[in-house]
Amino acid sequence: MNNEISLRFRHAAGATVNADSHFAAAVDHARTGRFEEAVEAFRTVLSFVPDRTEAWQGLGYCYRKLRSYAQANEAYGEAQRLDPSRGAMWFNAPVSAIAAH
Repeated sequence: MNNEISLRFRHAAGATVNADSHFAAAVDHARTGRFEEAVEAFRTVLSFVPDRTEAWQGLGYCYRKLRSYAQANEAYGEAQRLDPSRGAMWFNAPVSAIAAH
């Protein structure tokens, strides 16, 4: 049983390290205007840690910059669902919704 727990812990720790490195890359891509690459990196982060709110928010931002408003709304909506207290999403989600019309 201890080996199984140890293996699960090591796997989870590795996922966190991978998610953190991909998150850093995603933020760098977004800051330099490489939004397609940022989307890919944010998606990779979310494959490791699906409930990482800031990755959903970053994904929404990148989709908005790419004028993919429906996808931006979905990403912002997931971020709001995970953490309704984050104020930036309450601003960005309606902006994307307005831009889509």
